[in-house]
Amino acid sequence: MYSTCYNDMTTFNTGVNCPNSCSEHGTCENERCSCKQGFISNDCSMPVVCPDDCNNHGICHTDQTCDCYNGYTGSTCAQVISCPGNCTDTTHGTCQNNGTCTCNPGFSGESCSEGSALALTCPNSCSNHGTCDTNTGKCSC
Repeated sequence: MYSTCYNDMTTFNTGVNCPNSCSEHGTCENERCSCKQGFISNDCSMPVVCPDDCNNHGICHTDQTCDCYNGYTGSTCAQVISCPGNCTDTTHGTCQNNGTCTCNPGFSGESCSEGSALALTCPNSCSNHGTCDTNTGKCSC
């Protein structure tokens, strides 16, 4: 083993080489490449490609599987998850991957159709020192 100085940095040559120097997409450890996220192969030269690129509805992992965003499912995130009443709309709630709605403040029920954001009140009427946001039920001073 010997060391070399470059621009005030010391690098060590251990005599151990990895294929294609890991294509600048990984680190060499014990003559094997450890690839950065988004790259695979013995020399880290291949970008990870998921089937149908997860249809732009999910994240592609190095094992070439998709992790779908809320509202989508399937191996390629191509299927839209159906929620009751589509959670009424995005102002009322959000459709989750398990097919249920998570309701926004002021709304309730299976499809978030019950209630009204206008019905929200703020604690102690903001103590008369602020403005009540009736959509969130929070005070702003």
